[in-house]
Amino acid sequence: MARANQRPQAVRILGGSLRGRSIEVPPGLGVRPTASRTREALFNLLLHGGYGADGGNILAGARVADLCCGSGALAFEALSRGAASAVLVDQDRRTLDLARKNAAKLGLEAECTFIAMNLPGAVSGGPFDVVFLDPPYQEGLTVPILETMLRTGAIGPGSIVCAETGAKEQLEAPASLVLVDDRAYGAARLHIFRV
Repeated sequence: MARANQRPQAVRILGGSLRGRSIEVPPGLGVRPTASRTREALFNLLLHGGYGADGGNILAGARVADLCCGSGALAFEALSRGAASAVLVDQDRRTLDLARKNAAKLGLEAECTFIAMNLPGAVSGGPFDVVFLDPPYQEGLTVPILETMLRTGAIGPGSIVCAETGAKEQLEAPASLVLVDDRAYGAARLHIFRV
């Protein structure tokens, strides 16, 4: 049984300039950080999948959005591997405060913007080169968020969208998103789209 004053758990940055540094993850089931194996697979695809200009690293100099950011692990992995800036969005202010604390611990405050808001909603700061979307599983949020991001221009031609869903969830993405990769990792499924 979990204690009410349970301390945050930690995960490690897996690659890049911040490799091995730890960040805190809120305790309890309200935040489900992307598993290390899944994060590693995702970033290997982004770095070596040929999504960038001339088949290079899509993260080099990228503007990144981390939606339903939780601890901020995906944004921080991207920044560690060459992204220029990240917008982190979460509806829970306490979770967002922890992501902000993690950014400070990693020395990334200048590269990060934090927005507390419910999604779907118009996210400022776009268009983004790479969008990470990891909403709670089985709540039907992925498609409305993607539709809003497309409608508001937060993602546009050339953008890469990385959406994580439950492994058995069906995802009928908007027609303007082209599925370029789709893989299951345990309880999670990664969908990578290009606009």
